[in-house]
Amino acid sequence: MIRLRLWPFWVIMLFFTWYQGIWKIIVSIFLMMSLHECAHICAALKYGYTLSHIDIFPFGFCAQISDIGYGNVYQELFIFLAGPCMHVLYPFVFAALVRLGWISVAFSDYLQWLNQSIVLFNLLPIYPLDGARILFGFLHLIFPYGKAQRYAYHLSIMDIGIVLAMGWMSNPAGMFTLAILLVQIIKQNMQRLIDRLHFYQYRLDHPFDGRPCLHHQQDLYRMRTNYLIGSKGMLHEREWLKQILREK
Repeated sequence: MIRLRLWPFWVIMLFFTWYQGIWKIIVSIFLMMSLHECAHICAALKYGYTLSHIDIFPFGFCAQISDIGYGNVYQELFIFLAGPCMHVLYPFVFAALVRLGWISVAFSDYLQWLNQSIVLFNLLPIYPLDGARILFGFLHLIFPYGKAQRYAYHLSIMDIGIVLAMGWMSNPAGMFTLAILLVQIIKQNMQRLIDRLHFYQYRLDHPFDGRPCLHHQQDLYRMRTNYLIGSKGMLHEREWLKQILREK
């Protein structure tokens, strides 16, 4: 059974948006982002992933997918791209709502701009946005797990610096959003070792039968069957994993 967790200040936020007369905008964002997240969920369920819980925020649902980032890279790229692809459909929905007389042309134009802004922001290569998760996937096709994670977090911080330097999000709301993203990057970077151990445990429980890869790295490539060369000779990744996890 999927657990739903409600953001504690959701009711206060609803009252504030009604009082300020912006509830239509907030509801529109909530629906767009919730459908975006539903696309991620459907794609994840298609490939056998499970949901640990779903958080409900004022800006939409946020699904926590178990073991995402540890499995098949190509399947996960599809999962991460499913959400942004939903935004391609929204202009047709807005046009239909105008024809039905449910929204005005002016509000439809505003929603079109809002939709474009959301998808462009979401595709920024800054963790934990979808753009960064897609970047993570490509890095995992090139580098072993730990190095790919390190590069991804460093690139995320660098990209925040680029956004600030270009003045793209220089207003207070934009600066606040970037600050939240930076905190998330730092927090996740501090958990990098734990995350790698979780990947190792997942890999031990879900062996990957792929192209053999012989290397000296004390780490694993995701889309390979790894054979590690060490001081005691060559080890299949499964034997190496048993040694590493037993030591930990």
